[in-house]
Amino acid sequence: MKRYIYTTIIILTFTSDVFACNTCGCGVANYHYGILPQFQKNFLGIRYRYRSYVSQLEEGHFAPYSYETFQSTELWGRFYPVNRMQVFLFVPFNFNERKEGDKITHLNGLGDIVISANYNLINTYDSADTQWKHNLLIGGGVKLPTGQFQKVEDGLTVNQNFQLGTGSTDLLFNIIYTLRYKKAGLNTEFTYNYNTTNRDKYRFGNTTRSSITAFYVPTTGGFTIMPNAGVSMETFQDNRQYNQPFEDTGGWAMFYNMGVESYYRNFAFGISYTHPGKQKLFSEKVTANDRVSVHLTFMF
Repeated sequence: MKRYIYTTIIILTFTSDVFACNTCGCGVANYHYGILPQFQKNFLGIRYRYRSYVSQLEEGHFAPYSYETFQSTELWGRFYPVNRMQVFLFVPFNFNERKEGDKITHLNGLGDIVISANYNLINTYDSADTQWKHNLLIGGGVKLPTGQFQKVEDGLTVNQNFQLGTGSTDLLFNIIYTLRYKKAGLNTEFTYNYNTTNRDKYRFGNTTRSSITAFYVPTTGGFTIMPNAGVSMETFQDNRQYNQPFEDTGGWAMFYNMGVESYYRNFAFGISYTHPGKQKLFSEKVTANDRVSVHLTFMF
């Protein structure tokens, strides 16, 4: 493995700026739906997400650890061009910060835009014949390389995991299933990202995210509030450059999630809190911290 790393360093020396250490929180290519507002309506809204990581650094850095925070203000929407077909749009604006001792690095700007489409294979939510309601969405999409991915600091290209985008066009596949009985239900989600190689010959490992969330829907007049709680799992394959794997990349993490969704007329507001459970990221050199997500959505 060391032979491969040395080979990569030599190649980069003659082709571009030397890359910085590869160990850093998983800031790019984080994509998921979450609990969606009412199935039958279009919507347009803003979603804010906050994540942070602690990374153990090798010798030669300013400090033994770095602290990364990734904030994203995301424009998102869902539209029905034809019956049973949902088209989603995610446009993130990212605000990244990395602290290594007294050195602080900021990257702000447009992230990677995602466009996806889901087919509503099963939907019995409007049926009066049964109290068991089912909704199954199957689809996929594409993540576009709209975010900056070659930012340079002090003569070094900033860590690939810290960039605003990946620089690659990636394929996305997902399944979302919701089961509801009277006022209680379960929402399950599975997403898979197939990543390609960018212009720097760097490829992020393919990722999967799965979750199961229980919810309850008491209704009072025109106002609905829906508490929810669940668990999720994220897995990452090794990152590669020049088709050689980086030794301290990849891994997995489990999270506990809780939140509340509220609906009033044409508006939806939601907030969720995520706490990490067991995890093994980047050979245990990266630790994921708590996460927060908030959205305000207009349905029409």
